[in-house]
Amino acid sequence: MLKSIKRRIWFTLNVLLFSIIQVSVQATSAHALGTVITNDGSSLTGWSGTVALLGSGGNPGAALGFSKNESINRAYGSAGSDISGAVIQLDAYFTSTQDYIKVIWGENAGCNSAGGLQVVLGPATNTGSGNGISGWGGIQGGVNCLYGASPDGTIAGLGASGSWSINTWYTIKVAIGSTSTSYYVNDVLIQTRATSLPTQNIIYIGGDDRNGYGFTNGVIADNISIGGSATASYSYSPSPTAGSAVTLSATVTPSASTGTVTFKDASNNTLCTVTSLSGGIGSCNAWVPSIPGTYSVRAIYGGDSVYLTSTSAASNIIVTTGVNVITFPDLSPITLGGAAPTLSATASSNLTVSYTAATISTCTVTGTIITVLTTGTCTINANQAGNGTYAAATQVQKSFVISPVPVVDDGAAIAAAAKRAAEQKELTEILALIPKIAELTLSLGETTQSLYKQKCVKGKHIKYVKTGAKCPKGYVAFKKSKASGS
Repeated sequence: MLKSIKRRIWFTLNVLLFSIIQVSVQATSAHALGTVITNDGSSLTGWSGTVALLGSGGNPGAALGFSKNESINRAYGSAGSDISGAVIQLDAYFTSTQDYIKVIWGENAGCNSAGGLQVVLGPATNTGSGNGISGWGGIQGGVNCLYGASPDGTIAGLGASGSWSINTWYTIKVAIGSTSTSYYVNDVLIQTRATSLPTQNIIYIGGDDRNGYGFTNGVIADNISIGGSATASYSYSPSPTAGSAVTLSATVTPSASTGTVTFKDASNNTLCTVTSLSGGIGSCNAWVPSIPGTYSVRAIYGGDSVYLTSTSAASNIIVTTGVNVITFPDLSPITLGGAAPTLSATASSNLTVSYTAATISTCTVTGTIITVLTTGTCTINANQAGNGTYAAATQVQKSFVISPVPVVDDGAAIAAAAKRAAEQKELTEILALIPKIAELTLSLGETTQSLYKQKCVKGKHIKYVKTGAKCPKGYVAFKKSKASGS
């Protein structure tokens, strides 16, 4: 059992050791590009050689002026293999049809190792230019330093692109790979040729003409840069609409690229900037197109300490009218006479929502104020007409019920009302008895008079007693006297 465990441990250790060795081999076998080199024509810091420093006339600003037999050179990386993947780029201006310039890589400091390669450029290579290099130029497999070469290329002028012109700025780019080299003029590919990497790491820029003509500052160079080649591309969020942020995603290869990517439109306006890359990828979403339309956009990689700047091809982004959706909260029912609901609809465009009443017999709307007219259902329309950025929104309706005032079911009120009714009934009955009481009183008076028929007098005083009863003391019964003759 222990032996089995021991064998497994040894096996695992061997696997790990093999993996470490593999990683080590891969790490040591990979080459490293040199540090990016840039020169705006204002100095020769880091370069060897002698050329004129022109304070003006560049593209723009200062520039380097090359006369007969003049060149500048410097090391890139630590070996010729470090040039693999590098790009040599410069702006060049030729003042005569006798002028040309060379870009040479893979030479030693004396430019005499015969192991380098070169690109021959300029109007002296045009067919019929009257020079010894007339009719040939482009990428040459052998170097004779500044004095031409045994031509093994046959690029006349710019080849299929035509002839070189004088007094015109050209942007020249030489992209060097491990098995081939390509060169571009104004971002147009002119030639690709199979090449191998040199053993030396010195890069030269300079030249002369084949027939010995020489022109003081005949070739002007500016914006020299040497560094790793990077390629920028981008994508964007699907179905972009006006008024909404568009996500722009950049991809820079090699993935080891760091730095920033800036997105610009056809007018060179900055749309948004990727401030950092992870694995060569990054995105930003600060661009909010204000109107629909077609936008030409390109991604510009700013480069880093190893890789040069790169600009993607421009592509069109079609931005459609912005989405406009109304959100209309429900309206609560009310009782007739109560406060009408508050209108508070909003639009995703942030534009103002307008209202109309769909049931004008029940309610009306002025601005955001509802006026209730009667009981029933009140329906309100919410609308948003849109503008140059946003489409008109789909109408949204909301309704609420207006109920009549309800009968209040209050026990105390009912009891009070019953009491008032009873009191009213009692008063009515009492009032009805008054005539009867008066009648009864009259009747009682007559009865009293009939009971007290005997009249007793005492001088002027009169009292009545019952018939047949004696008069009070001092009173005598009053007797009517009969008329005479009766």
